[in-house]
Amino acid sequence: MQADIPTFSCPVLTSTGWVDIGIITYKVINGALNPNLAINNTANSTTINKAPENNGTLIPLGTLTGINQPAGLYSTVALTAGASACNPATNSYVLSGTATVSNPGAAGTLTLVTGALSQTVAIGSGSTTVPYSISGLPSVGGTQTVTVFAPNCGSAVTSYAVPTSCTVADPLNCSVSLAATPGACNPATNQYTLSGVLSLTNATQAQSITITNGVQSATAALAANTSTYSFSLNGLPSDGVARTLTVLFAGTACSSVSQQYTAPASCSVAPPAPCAVSVAVTPGACNSATNQYTLSGVLSLTNATQAQSVTITNGVQSVTAALAANTSSYSFTMNGLPSDGATRTVTVLFSGTACSSVSRQYTAPASCSCAPAVLSNVIVTRATCSGTAVNNDAGIQISAANASSYLVTGPGISMTNPAPLINGQATVSNLPNPLATASYTVTVFATNANCASAQQTVNLPVTNCNCPPAVCVPVVAERIR
Repeated sequence: MQADIPTFSCPVLTSTGWVDIGIITYKVINGALNPNLAINNTANSTTINKAPENNGTLIPLGTLTGINQPAGLYSTVALTAGASACNPATNSYVLSGTATVSNPGAAGTLTLVTGALSQTVAIGSGSTTVPYSISGLPSVGGTQTVTVFAPNCGSAVTSYAVPTSCTVADPLNCSVSLAATPGACNPATNQYTLSGVLSLTNATQAQSITITNGVQSATAALAANTSTYSFSLNGLPSDGVARTLTVLFAGTACSSVSQQYTAPASCSVAPPAPCAVSVAVTPGACNSATNQYTLSGVLSLTNATQAQSVTITNGVQSVTAALAANTSSYSFTMNGLPSDGATRTVTVLFSGTACSSVSRQYTAPASCSCAPAVLSNVIVTRATCSGTAVNNDAGIQISAANASSYLVTGPGISMTNPAPLINGQATVSNLPNPLATASYTVTVFATNANCASAQQTVNLPVTNCNCPPAVCVPVVAERIR
């Protein structure tokens, strides 16, 4: 325990008839021990007034002993303090803590002071812990103190760290500018590209934007403190129209911004010349070993500017191919086609619409699988008689196999070209009766012109209608044995 005599740290007691000559104050250093405080009051001393009553009552000798005696003892205070984080909306903080008061005497109030602000807190009699909170303190950084004044002349001081300023730029101070440049018209598409740069100042918040010119829109997410953002709108129609480019912000920190511009005029060009296609085909000769032929062809193209696939068919066989853009010719063959002498059509079909289909007819070679003509039978019919007159009705009958035509040459016949066989049969009629035996040559031609024909020479005898008179000739029959 230590004592300070005299001291005026406690308010001076005033009362009529009393004169203060001094105040004895003491502080208990170790509260766990009983200091056994005693004030020696002799009969000759001035009356010692017991605080806080200040009623002139003499304190008898030895009355004030121990720290638990309320009369005449000062209260003690333990103080804690801590600052909250800075509030960006107000750039202020809240100070809070507790004040633990021992020996407060009668119920009263605590007064806490920090900076220019103070707060009073009610406290009851007896030792107690009281929470406190002081708001609206400016966040200026550094160190500050808080002081508490308790009943019975007690007080305490402690220091704490003040949060630094957290003032941010006012979002309304965000400024935006826009620069847009339309590109030239592209003749291939009659379109243009719009390029632009968005410039921002004090854009402290992350936000999304929408960029639109009324024809096309683009969106983007901007990070906080973005200063520039470049963009482009592609494939816009070149129509020469005045348009407005607008940038809209998702939040309220930055205001929208617009700029007018004029789209480039149309630069449409004449459409490309149409694709023209022709095809030429050549059938090869019949191969007698297989009775087949090969068809060769050339596809010619003009202005075939697009890559495309092509299918070539003659109704028996097909060929497909992929043609690169600007192909001018394509050669093809079809092998192993049957030699049947048929008329066929080669058709060329394109996968796209740039080139139209084209066709060409041709005749396949005749079969060359040789079965030679066979002259099965030739019958010569002599002229008939009408009495003694001879009729010019001689004839030749022809039967043949593997043959399609015949030719007969000889007296009285004027055939120069083969005549068709009907079911392998033919008859030459009304031949004149020759004056002497006449020879005729009969030729039959194979159905396959490449195969051998058959030929035969026949004789037409003379018919005599003037017979001599009948003569009787005796006949003798003799038996030999």
